[in-house]
Amino acid sequence: MDEIKFTSEGGHKVCGSLAKCPGRESEVVLLFHGIFVDRNENGRFPRLARKLADISLSSLRVDLPGHGASPVKSEDVTVEMMAANVAATYRWAVHQGYTKIHIVCSSFSGALFSMIFQVIDKKYLASLHFLNPVLDFDDVFVHPGKEEMAEIFSTKRIGQLTQKGYFYPQPHFCMSDAFWSGLLSVDIPKMYRDIDISHRVFHGNADELVDFDRTRKIVQDNKSAAFIEVDGGVHAFTQSGHEENVWSNILKYLR
Repeated sequence: MDEIKFTSEGGHKVCGSLAKCPGRESEVVLLFHGIFVDRNENGRFPRLARKLADISLSSLRVDLPGHGASPVKSEDVTVEMMAANVAATYRWAVHQGYTKIHIVCSSFSGALFSMIFQVIDKKYLASLHFLNPVLDFDDVFVHPGKEEMAEIFSTKRIGQLTQKGYFYPQPHFCMSDAFWSGLLSVDIPKMYRDIDISHRVFHGNADELVDFDRTRKIVQDNKSAAFIEVDGGVHAFTQSGHEENVWSNILKYLR
């Protein structure tokens, strides 16, 4: 495992873990994490990286701004900055000579990739996979349809933005007024509908954070998408067998 560091176009340092494998040197899988976790996705991405190595696929997982080893503090992060680092990671892979780039986006990164899809060179994009993606900021954060998210983003907590200019949706993540403004203004459903290459969306029908029915409706409006329902799956696919089944499906596709 190699520690990778490079600088995005915005001048921000990007830190990641590259698992380089012989055999399919022209290919790499980029793994992008959710909003309140880091490059390891609570252990899910290292497990996937090991399985990818078994089929001779290298993988890179990075810490987006405000997360993990990123030098950017969460209070200084914006939605646009996180999206820019996703694009920068893709361009880094192109500059390294990878001609087939596979993308796996978990949760919030589904929105980030939707934001940058039109600005990357898609001739290198070999496959795209979403895991319980956030495809509507309004439904997930602004007017949450799920009880747990409604508690995290309660009116009382959001009121702190006016008073202080920030609040803590999680103890380890400070959300600024600038970040919140991005959640209010960016039309992710429209951007996602513009993804015009074949891709797959895995979503658990017991997801406690991102509404399954809302995701399905958005995905059904995209003719390039295949929607794969994970029966009983929660947001992190933590129940016995769900993560394994999703990984097996992705690996079968990538073989």
